[in-house]
Amino acid sequence: MKSSNHPSRGARGYTLVEVLVAVGIVSMAIGAASKLSMSMTLQEELNTRKSVVVNYGENVARLWQLGVEDPSTILIAPDGVAFSLSTVSDANLPEGVGVEGKLEKATLTLTFKPSDRLSDGVTVPADQTISFDVLRLPDGHR
Repeated sequence: MKSSNHPSRGARGYTLVEVLVAVGIVSMAIGAASKLSMSMTLQEELNTRKSVVVNYGENVARLWQLGVEDPSTILIAPDGVAFSLSTVSDANLPEGVGVEGKLEKATLTLTFKPSDRLSDGVTVPADQTISFDVLRLPDGHR
């Protein structure tokens, strides 16, 4: 009986080069998936932050519409959010509205930093600004 330490001609294993190439491909795929996950997490943080800022802006606008001249005395701003409320002009009321006079018009500007977290390889946008116009009834009609 003849014993051999060599595999038969039909059996073949992977060479060291093939294994190294496969490991390299798998590691690149894992790195790409990790970067994608980090980017998606940062985008979620940015969206959450913007939602909080817009909600705060809506609250400031509503208080101004109700007659509060300085809403910052009532509301506490989220960290890193600055707002300005500047009366721009009077706006004419549309025809058919049962209130005489003009509407007061102001521009609300919110400036905020989207995220405090910096991720490796992911660019965090600079400060962002959201502006919108707010209207309110004249003093005697609120």
